[in-house]
Amino acid sequence: CDPRSMLHKIVRVARSFRTRQAVSAGGFDIVHVSQRGSEVARGVLPDNIREHVIANPVSVERADAASIKPDAPFAYIGRLTIEKGAVLAAQAAHAADAQIIFIGEGPAADAIRAANANARLAGRMSAQDLSMMLRGGDIRAVLAPSLWNETGPLTVYEAQAQGVPVIASVRAGAGDCIGHGQTGLIVEPDVQAMAQAMTQLADHALVCRMGAGAHARYWAAPPALQVHAQRLIALYDDMLRRHVSGRVM
Repeated sequence: CDPRSMLHKIVRVARSFRTRQAVSAGGFDIVHVSQRGSEVARGVLPDNIREHVIANPVSVERADAASIKPDAPFAYIGRLTIEKGAVLAAQAAHAADAQIIFIGEGPAADAIRAANANARLAGRMSAQDLSMMLRGGDIRAVLAPSLWNETGPLTVYEAQAQGVPVIASVRAGAGDCIGHGQTGLIVEPDVQAMAQAMTQLADHALVCRMGAGAHARYWAAPPALQVHAQRLIALYDDMLRRHVSGRVM
């Protein structure tokens, strides 16, 4: 069922049909936004698929790395759902006796409160206010605890751009941009592993070092819109050359 209209449903069905046809036929190019996405697709796509990894563009104003406050809480940023690890984050914070703030809305809000009575649910926040929190040092580290395979949340890039470390699940594409032990931590998506990582980052000096490392790594090669566009154009040019060459032959 499509809530918009019958016409929109027909278009979606036709598009899905053509996509399945193309995948079955093979011989075309697919762009993943993270290496994790490419890894998950392996074994599912035909052998003659050409895969490329081009990260999503991020628009962040450059500033000095955040001076993270000693009492800053951990933060989960995004839709509050079980599969994205929101409840896991609440459970891990409770186990680690760590403060945590949830920025976003979703159906798992009550489950979060039940898992951690001390969790702060701030609701939705504007991009500007969130940026101010990150830049102002009001977040110790951002959590990306996805239980399901995920391409790569943009909030991870935004946090690193501001000099805030990240604790990410091995199932999140965010791992592409995290230097484990240097700019953040990559862990299994379970309560014990996440709690241990949060306990490790209770060390304020370590958090500051990782935050500075994250800031330096991000700005050494930022995934700016211009870079994203250039890589896409280069790919399209190559596809057109191959297409024309194939027709000539």
